[in-house]
Amino acid sequence: MSNSNNSNSSNNSNIFYSIWRDSYIRGMVRARLLANLQISLFIQQLDHDDIIPLTKLSSLHKLKNNINIECYIPNFDNLLNYPNRYIINKLFINLNDSPEIFNLQDIHEGVHTLMLVKDTQETPRQFSGTLPSSLTDLSLIQKGGEIQFIQNLLQTLHTTAIQKLWVTGYTIDSSFVVPRSLSTFCYEASYESLKWIVVSPNQVLQGCKMEIKSLQDFPWLDENKWIVSVILRELLCDLVHDLIPQHVSEVSIEYPIHQTVELQADSLPKMLESFQCLNRFTFLPNILPIHLKSLVLSFNPIPRLETGFLPPSLEKLHMPYYNEPLDLDVLPASLTDLIIPDFNHPLDALVLPCRLKFLTMRAFTQPTLPANSLPSTLVSLAIPSFKGSFGTGSEPLDKLNDLYIDMLDRSISPLLQNVVNITITTYGGLNDGVSLFHTSIRNLVLSSNKRVTIDSLFLPQHLQTLESKGIKFNPIPTGCKCKIIP
Repeated sequence: MSNSNNSNSSNNSNIFYSIWRDSYIRGMVRARLLANLQISLFIQQLDHDDIIPLTKLSSLHKLKNNINIECYIPNFDNLLNYPNRYIINKLFINLNDSPEIFNLQDIHEGVHTLMLVKDTQETPRQFSGTLPSSLTDLSLIQKGGEIQFIQNLLQTLHTTAIQKLWVTGYTIDSSFVVPRSLSTFCYEASYESLKWIVVSPNQVLQGCKMEIKSLQDFPWLDENKWIVSVILRELLCDLVHDLIPQHVSEVSIEYPIHQTVELQADSLPKMLESFQCLNRFTFLPNILPIHLKSLVLSFNPIPRLETGFLPPSLEKLHMPYYNEPLDLDVLPASLTDLIIPDFNHPLDALVLPCRLKFLTMRAFTQPTLPANSLPSTLVSLAIPSFKGSFGTGSEPLDKLNDLYIDMLDRSISPLLQNVVNITITTYGGLNDGVSLFHTSIRNLVLSSNKRVTIDSLFLPQHLQTLESKGIKFNPIPTGCKCKIIP
């Protein structure tokens, strides 16, 4: 029997090593283990031995597994002295002290994200070479001084396979041929700049926003369907039917603070997906398009919501100044993200939608959250002023990953009984008798703005990893990996 076991063990070892010798499989396994890794390095750390495992990752493995190794470079010439610079795939470069002519070829293949920042009138003013073919995301930030920095670089992009481009601090005033691969162009400008942009047929640039300056801008916008986002700031006009072209999917109204907006049932495009308004308008039935997914209302005060006002497809709702009661069936069942920082009224059971994942109520100080007032789908719960209790009989919050709360009460334990990984942040500490011992938490990040002392009975019985800040343990926990910051 013993010989049989030894033989099986030997065979298993041989199989393992024969597979491990395959460099492709070995690289794939290593990348899967490091998936979603985010590392920020100082340039001096490129000489350290502990980064050697990162040199084994290919550019493709990093891209496919969301592995980001970033580095900020105050002086680019210094980076060229480090042989291990090729592990970096997210690069931030300050160009203020760069040479008169910056050679783009010095940016190594394997860089996926690149940010170039310039805030002086000094060099560089010209670029030579081409950007690495691996580049997918590029940010160009001009904080003042010579505008040629961005102008010269934009002319080099038409042959690249870049997918996302951010440009700030620059007014385009000459022809810019957009790469066919570009799908996101984060740039806000008026007609005077956007008219210089040349796109391919049927190309749409998400993130590109047009500020409407005159009524004559609307016909041009209707002909240029690659722009799907508009901003109204200076032009005060009646939003009559079909004034905003129907292909527009995002509208933002940012008039002076005391200006009101006249909205009718057909003022906004029928297929509008995102609407942000800083100015008051009358809440009428059917005034918001039925396909709307994101809504931000930032005026004060916001009137009480009534059944049927919010469209049935809404997923994200942000109302920073809303402080009126919430009634049953007012919020659509499709809602997943609700931010109402000023809300401070009793919250009854089943008022919140059953699909809600993210909830923020910073001013909420009611004495209790009744049973079933919080949907079990919550992933993040931010109630940093709440020091009350949770009603008994509530459905557990099995999917909760992040909890921000003023005081942690003993009634929280049943809600977290099936949670495995969670980050808890308290601002006022812990109430007497609170314990997570009978929960299923294995990985806990716990921090408190008010320094507190807890004993071993507070910690979950199955705890494997613990990170804490502002917590004094009596005694120091054993049996799990700990990272304790006083």
